[in-house]
Amino acid sequence: MIRKPNFKLNWKYALGEITLIFIGITIAIWFQNWNEQKKDRKLEKHFYGLVISDMQATSDDITEALQSAKMRIVAGNDILHRLDPNHQDIFLLEDMTIDSASTVRFKVWGAHLSPISKHLLSLKAVQVIDTRTAGFEEITSSGKLQAIQDNELRSEIVTVYEQMEDWAESNTFFRGAMERYTASMENAGIAQQDMRPESYLIDLIDKSPTFQASIRSQMATGYEQHLTYPYMINYINEFKAKVERVLKQSK
Repeated sequence: MIRKPNFKLNWKYALGEITLIFIGITIAIWFQNWNEQKKDRKLEKHFYGLVISDMQATSDDITEALQSAKMRIVAGNDILHRLDPNHQDIFLLEDMTIDSASTVRFKVWGAHLSPISKHLLSLKAVQVIDTRTAGFEEITSSGKLQAIQDNELRSEIVTVYEQMEDWAESNTFFRGAMERYTASMENAGIAQQDMRPESYLIDLIDKSPTFQASIRSQMATGYEQHLTYPYMINYINEFKAKVERVLKQSK
């Protein structure tokens, strides 16, 4: 006797198989999404670390450039005092403290020079902003900027790096100041790290109004940096602190 197929049983079995397959696919998709999100969160933290590193390095560089600016102002005034005892200090601000690290570094750098030669050398040392963007370049080249979940912070990161790029471009004048000063010094008959007696060098400076003007120009660039660089440092440090808070909360 031929038995009829149990379509009802087969239908239930097929439905069960389909359900199991659907559940399996759903779990696989969920796990894949979970794994991708986990990777993105790890990448996000890595990105924050890169931004913090860029900000710290840039802040340190601007701080060092600010110290160089102060040294130029102090050195210029000292030279002008040697030329004219009645010279009134110019470009001196309330906070003209030079950190000990910069002082020690310069003492080592110009240890073999007389005080006047050291001043002339420090006036040449125009240090400008060297903005650090290696971290941001890695973020953008990865194509994963969207891994940063906070839309506002993501937009702010881009804005800050654009601002830093503008700062770097604005340094063109400062970068040329060293060459202009060096040329003026040599036209006055003074060599870089000149080892001749101080009285001889003072006489050469005294005979060159053009070089005296160059000294004042170097002091003026220091003054400009002294006015603008503290703002830049605060801007970067405040943003860095914000990113650090977000990173800490994400752990």
